[in-house]
Amino acid sequence: MHNALERINTASYKTSASMKFSATVSSLFKHAKIKKAS
Repeated sequence: MHNALERINTASYKTSASMKFSATVSSLFKHAKIKKAS
């Protein structure tokens, strides 16, 4: 039981971390595009 709960917590943490990472990457990419355009 405890092990399964820990696994779920780890999975959700990894998911939110990867979502934050991809959001950061996309915002950096947009920023770079804007800089190139101007």
